[in-house]
Amino acid sequence: MSGELPYSAEEWDAIQWAAGAVTRAAQAGDPGARAARFADFQSILNEVRQRHGHHPVLWELEADFTIEPRAAAELYVRAERASDAIGRGTLTIRLALARLLVDEMGQPEGAKLTLQSCIDDLPHATNAQCALWAELLAKCENQIPTAPDLEVPPAGDDPTGITDPTAPV
Repeated sequence: MSGELPYSAEEWDAIQWAAGAVTRAAQAGDPGARAARFADFQSILNEVRQRHGHHPVLWELEADFTIEPRAAAELYVRAERASDAIGRGTLTIRLALARLLVDEMGQPEGAKLTLQSCIDDLPHATNAQCALWAELLAKCENQIPTAPDLEVPPAGDDPTGITDPTAPV
């Protein structure tokens, strides 16, 4: 398994600084500054990708800061595939994707499938990750429509409860 990150401490510091700048602009309620800082963040991620390749952590980070849900979902899927390709865990990616699907995209069925796909990772997960998994699963189950209850016709006069469909009404 390749869990090693391919970039330097300086590159990681630049990524963290750019992510912090996006967060600060968002917290300040300044959409223009947030968009500019996000563009800076993407630029740094792209530079690191050019030097070291498409590591899943970079896709996951970009997804975490992407506002448009569909674009974020695509980045999480890309991160998941890249993680699988190098034998790296996908739990954090799948939890983030499931949250996005159920909370922002109205796709509880897809979120539930995503959660089910990482059930084998739960014995190695943190308590917080397990709690998030359970919370998301409960949200999915609450949002997935259930099959309508079948209406049971009245029993009628027959003691067996079986009604004669040919009897006059």
